[in-house]
Amino acid sequence: APVSVEDLNDMYQTRIKIDTMTLGLAIEAGDEHWEAEILSAFHCMRRQAPSFSDNAKEDVATWHKRKMHFYTALMSACPLKNLLCVQRLLLDRSERYRYLCFYSSADSQSFKDAIDSIERIVDVTIGRKKDEAMRLLGEHIEHAVTIMTSKLSASQ
Repeated sequence: APVSVEDLNDMYQTRIKIDTMTLGLAIEAGDEHWEAEILSAFHCMRRQAPSFSDNAKEDVATWHKRKMHFYTALMSACPLKNLLCVQRLLLDRSERYRYLCFYSSADSQSFKDAIDSIERIVDVTIGRKKDEAMRLLGEHIEHAVTIMTSKLSASQ
């Protein structure tokens, strides 16, 4: 399907609902092993923030893999396996917009801002502040949507 602002908004509004619900359930069910996996995945993702050097494409590809691993870890304690499947499907489908709008033209500040936002989500998730974690995740996704909508509108 062709990319469009309407599809982007529909997909990401759905993601906000599914991702926040999945995270809330994961926080309720998660244990210390889940927490350790989140911290490990976040550490690896943060360490691989693209440097925009000569290896920028490789950096972004590695960042993408580590970001996907992080989101998998974050949601993994959700006891509803079908919900996890839907969440992962939406995450995978939404990546084409992220690639078009961020990965192909982002700067180091964009990645730093994303890491700072995700770190706040990690902190409240590990602290078991479910409502705050869900709110921050929704805001994180909504912020990305605002940027992507602007970039996509400018290119059409």
